Amino acid sequence: MIGHTQPRRIAARAVADRIAHELHCQLGELVGYQVRFTDQVSEQTRVKLMTDGIMLAEIQGDPLLKRYDTIIIDEAHERSLNIDFLLGYLARLLPMRPDLKLIITSATIDSERFAEHFKDQDGNPAPIIEVSGRTYPVEIRYRPLVPDFDTPDQGTGHAHGTGNPQNAGRHDNPAHQHPHGRADSQGASSSGKKPGRKRGGVTVEAEADLMQGIIDACEELFVDGPGDILVFLAGERDIRDADQALKDHLGNRYLNPNQPLPKGVRPDAVEVLPLYARLSAAEQSRVFAPHQFRRIVLATNVAETSLTVPGIRYVVDPGLARISRYSPRTKVQRLPIEPVSQASANQRSGRCGRVADGIAIRLYSEDDFDSRPEFTEPEILRTSLASVILQMSALGLGDVADFPFVDPPDGRAVRSGVQQLLEIGALTEDAKKSLRLTKVGRSLARLPIDPRLGRVLLEAQKLGCASEVGVIVAALSIQDIRERPAEHQGAADEAHARFTDPKSDFITYLNLWRYVRTLARDLSGSAFRRTVRAEFLHYLRIREWQDVYAQLRQLAKPLGIHLQRLEIPTTKQVAEEAAAGGIPNATARACVNLTRAATTTDSDLIHRALLVGFLSNLGNWSEKTKDYEGARGVHFNIWPGSGLAKGHTDWVMAAELVETSRLFARTVARIDVDWVEPVASHLVKRVYSEPFWSRRHGAAMVKEKVMLYGMTLLADRIVPLARLGKSVTLGDVNAAQLAREMFIRHALVEGDWRTFHKFFKRNEEAVAAAQAQAEKLRDPGALATDEERFEFFNGVLPANITGSVNFDRWWRDQKSKTPRLLDYPEDFLLVAQGADEAFPDTWQQGDLTLPLSYEFLPGRSADGVTVRVPLEVLGRLEDRGFEWLVPGLFPELLEQTIRALPKPVRRLLVPAPQGAQRLLPLVAPSGPFPVELIPGWAELTASPAQSTNTANTSEGAASGTPEGAASDTSADSPSADRSSAGTNEPKASSGNAKAATELDPMAASLARLASADHVRIKDPQALKKLQTQNAQRTSAAAQQDQVEHPQSGPLPYRKAFTQAVKRLVDAEVTKDDWKLVERKLPPHLRPRFQVYASDGRVLGTGPDLKKLQKDLAKEGSRAVRSAVKGAVAQALEQAQRGQGASKSGDAKGSAKGSATGSVPASGNTGAATSPDSPQPPKQIQTRGKGGFSVTGYPGLTLKVEPATDPKRLYPTVEVQVHANAAVRDHHQARAVVAQVLEQVKLADGRISSRWGAAQALALGSAKYASSSAMIADLQWAAAEGLAMRFADLASGRPGGLAQVTDSAALGKLVELVRPKFEDEVYALAQAAAAALREYATLDKTIRSVRAMSLAQVATEVRAHATALLAGNFISRTGAAHLPHLARYLQADRMRLEGAESDLPRDQRLAWEYQQAADLVAEAQEQADQLPAGAEGFAAQAHAKQGFWLLQEFRVSLFAQSLGTAQKVSLKRIRSTLSN
Repeated sequence: MIGHTQPRRIAARAVADRIAHELHCQLGELVGYQVRFTDQVSEQTRVKLMTDGIMLAEIQGDPLLKRYDTIIIDEAHERSLNIDFLLGYLARLLPMRPDLKLIITSATIDSERFAEHFKDQDGNPAPIIEVSGRTYPVEIRYRPLVPDFDTPDQGTGHAHGTGNPQNAGRHDNPAHQHPHGRADSQGASSSGKKPGRKRGGVTVEAEADLMQGIIDACEELFVDGPGDILVFLAGERDIRDADQALKDHLGNRYLNPNQPLPKGVRPDAVEVLPLYARLSAAEQSRVFAPHQFRRIVLATNVAETSLTVPGIRYVVDPGLARISRYSPRTKVQRLPIEPVSQASANQRSGRCGRVADGIAIRLYSEDDFDSRPEFTEPEILRTSLASVILQMSALGLGDVADFPFVDPPDGRAVRSGVQQLLEIGALTEDAKKSLRLTKVGRSLARLPIDPRLGRVLLEAQKLGCASEVGVIVAALSIQDIRERPAEHQGAADEAHARFTDPKSDFITYLNLWRYVRTLARDLSGSAFRRTVRAEFLHYLRIREWQDVYAQLRQLAKPLGIHLQRLEIPTTKQVAEEAAAGGIPNATARACVNLTRAATTTDSDLIHRALLVGFLSNLGNWSEKTKDYEGARGVHFNIWPGSGLAKGHTDWVMAAELVETSRLFARTVARIDVDWVEPVASHLVKRVYSEPFWSRRHGAAMVKEKVMLYGMTLLADRIVPLARLGKSVTLGDVNAAQLAREMFIRHALVEGDWRTFHKFFKRNEEAVAAAQAQAEKLRDPGALATDEERFEFFNGVLPANITGSVNFDRWWRDQKSKTPRLLDYPEDFLLVAQGADEAFPDTWQQGDLTLPLSYEFLPGRSADGVTVRVPLEVLGRLEDRGFEWLVPGLFPELLEQTIRALPKPVRRLLVPAPQGAQRLLPLVAPSGPFPVELIPGWAELTASPAQSTNTANTSEGAASGTPEGAASDTSADSPSADRSSAGTNEPKASSGNAKAATELDPMAASLARLASADHVRIKDPQALKKLQTQNAQRTSAAAQQDQVEHPQSGPLPYRKAFTQAVKRLVDAEVTKDDWKLVERKLPPHLRPRFQVYASDGRVLGTGPDLKKLQKDLAKEGSRAVRSAVKGAVAQALEQAQRGQGASKSGDAKGSAKGSATGSVPASGNTGAATSPDSPQPPKQIQTRGKGGFSVTGYPGLTLKVEPATDPKRLYPTVEVQVHANAAVRDHHQARAVVAQVLEQVKLADGRISSRWGAAQALALGSAKYASSSAMIADLQWAAAEGLAMRFADLASGRPGGLAQVTDSAALGKLVELVRPKFEDEVYALAQAAAAALREYATLDKTIRSVRAMSLAQVATEVRAHATALLAGNFISRTGAAHLPHLARYLQADRMRLEGAESDLPRDQRLAWEYQQAADLVAEAQEQADQLPAGAEGFAAQAHAKQGFWLLQEFRVSLFAQSLGTAQKVSLKRIRSTLSN
């Protein structure tokens, strides 16, 4: 049999038909053909036409091709992949079959090369037979768009005919010149355009546009006679652009053959037709139809060899085409626009010589043509070799590199094909890197489809969705059945959108399949064809789709793949959909709904099956570049026709990536990235981060980064480190060893582990105790190191313990044998032991016991001792004693204080450690803790030398000579003459020293401290007598001090240190020195306070207790009220019943803090405006939630401050609980004033009736909201002044208004105030009126100032006067100072007048005044920083006193003639404020 191959099915059918016609036989008898899905071959057939793919498939069953004695390979110049593989296979086969005859035919083949490739064993090339075809001569004209200016002008063009050289020189005929005024080579353009270079007889402008070049070429060919023009273009977009350009150029000469002829058509009209592969068959057939007018066909290279367009006389060739190229690097099939080869160019020009002489215009230069490759590059050099390699492996043909290809493929392409087969599991590598065909690969080799699609089909069978995937695979194997005609693009898009799935183009194919199958069931054949054509679906491609699926069903059966008929909507379902949504598109909706229905195969399974074949076509959305990042760093966009094109999703899978103008993904679906790793486990790369410990897992973990072809599938997946096993090394150890080490260090040593093992809890408690002790000692070296603890566990744990899971399993059995195996041994954790008494756990202040915590955090604010203060007791905590720290830190505090002193003082005490020892017995006894607890105290008092030195020091200090500093010779030591000053005192003899050593150490120390007369005591009896006398004197002094200073407690550390330094070296430590010490003292030597709420929340932390008290004053008061509200209610109830009336004011409540009563949540008990109302006790105690004692201080307070509420001018009072007694007394005093005022206040009319006209006018100018508000302020000021004057008399004891706590005292006070009240109000009104009149005069004076030099003085005076009279100035000023306001304002006026005559004097006085004002402002600022309490109120009173002294000082400076109320000076103000 003769086997004859063709590259295309249509060609195989056409040639078979022609040969049968020539042989006068029926097709299928003597001459037959076999193509995909069609087989017309019988036993009588002797000539068989087939595609090259069919012959390749026959090789698998008949490797020697014994059926054939002759094989003809036609169109070999196309060099497709199948042709090259056949040629290589036949080259190997011929030596094994000498009887086989091989004929290779082509019109433009490289004959010599092919003859050499098929040389015989003797090296003789194959014979070459040349057969000339019937063609007409073709003239070639070159019209380059970009002229070559370096090439000399050519007077005659080069004409290339086919066997007729007489055609040369036709272009020189003047009749062939351009019709639009372009001149020949001797003249310029007659149309006024700039001259260009003459190429082939036509002047061409530089850098001409491609479309313009096509138009110019067509116009040139129009004058050469009748005939159609074939224009070759690279792609559909170029065809559309050229069509539009010709339409614009031709105007009313342009005809669209798809539209009816317009009236009055010009005889020179031109039809313009597109021709490309995606056009429907009907549109393609138009080029063969007869036509009346000249025609221009715009075609891709489909018209180069596959189709012969009749009537073509002229060709315009830009010399470009889209050439399919596969990038081994990116694994992408590209379609770039490239210059065609010389053979393709000749093929194109030959298209115009089939019916008559032709002319071909090439829009590039002849030099460009000559530089192009002679033949088109074989497909094997520019496409994926996966199919070839798979077939070769299945046939056992060995390595691709050894196969006799005519043009051996590039090594990168081979590796890419192998990689693709490895990716889909068709090939595998053994330990020697040798490739071996897998079971999957053998199955794929039996399927005549792309290996990727075959792999998808195999996976689908495993997942149970083979039928659905089979439909999709068949769709991907053919051209898209959807048509999109250029003139009906919108309608086509709308029709196709009915089937679009927004998440997957693959599912869209299922919708289409169900739709066409349903139509085929419900419609007749002709109706079906009409319907699909009307809906822009290609009927023949639909038939091909069905045929491919049917063939797949047959081919897949031997592989165990069963493709069933896909379910389609029933007639009833279509009818229901029509009833629900209307008849139009009911069938399409029913098909789409059926695909989405739960009864059909899950779409996720379909996509997971497809994923196996398209692992290198994944993409992840990049927010940075706004596109998808795919394998190996490529970036692509989704094809605009996809259902996913309008939005974006995280991950997509594409059936193919094709590069045109950009890289596009076609047939796309959304996927879940979690599907990828299981099917790509043999391809992914895993990168691990640094191991880390996981408390939740109880094991060492790593973050795993899973990557596929450079794409990150999973970024931070946490996996156990032990899972990596011994195969992964990390440094010097493998993963398992490191996991074990990390488990011991983190879980067992550091305790970062969730477990309930008893040994673990015991070890935690032991470590916490040892660590607390080490932090107290500030000696971290005393604690066993982590490495020592690691070695302890490392020695007892088995080697396979890597985490909590296998540890628990091991310990479950082991603990029954040795339950204490993992307990730390005694004395293992703490090397050194320290006295707990030197570092107490609590701080005692009165009845308060506050917990202490210790931290060893050098350089951090939390370093040192922290006093934890419950919020409820914050207000009554006193800032005394804390600066002494604890006994264990006191020696270091002394030493660091010395180091922080300024040099003049520090040099007297260096070296600092010895200086601290010398100061210790002088400072420590004044502290808040027993001196015996101080580390080293016993050694200090027991040391003979130290005893002597200390005694000498005392004597030296008494005489003003620091004897202890005499031995210091460092740079900071005092001078020699100062050192020798301490030698005036006679030294003790050796006998005296011996006697001193026999004394009791503590007694000797006390003797030294008590020796005011500096006499050495030698006799023990005398020493004891002195000790007794000293104790008596100390007790008496303490009692006297307690009388004079009720606040008990230790001396402030600063005072004790200052006194000791004064006594020891006769040096002063000033306030500025202490500021320096405060800045330089390490954080751990300053107490730190941490305030916490009852629920454990930390509300504030810092070293400044007063600031915390001020910042948290409101929260503290609320907490106290909340804690004692029940006790207050009970106490008031008892008082109301008359119980406890005889009890002292310090009666304590017994109710617990959690008790409830009639007191509101705020702690207020309501108004108590009547003198007969029951008075609350002065103090209430209860227990807080933490078990500590909470003390509340109930008392009366103003409910509404004066003028706070404009509708209520006179305040009422209520009972409220306060956090400390001083705040209670402060509010109690103001409440008493309000109660007195309530009893004695006068009507507004009665008060204002005593005012004269001038007085009323002056008072009316005050900045009060109303006259009633001013009268209320007057009455308050009068009541306050009188009540303060008579308070002690009314209560019968000193203490002011705060002591008026019962109804009797309040009644007596009212009786004392009432007779004088009206006159006092009138007097205050007169004083206020005088001040207001003086202000009016001052204002006029200020307004009269015109000199710019006085502007600053006037501004300052106005500000001062306005401040004095602002707001409720009457009550703010008070009865004592209100009469002086007029004088202060008069002094301002006199200052302004004096400045006008002597401004320099005013400036000098103003500078002196400003000094005093700064002192007062500083005092006020300091007072404002203090919390509400005894100290804060005292500071406010002190600052207020300074303020009024400042006003008197102002008078003394600027208006001395007015006199002052008291003696005043800058020095007196400074002295007053400093005290």
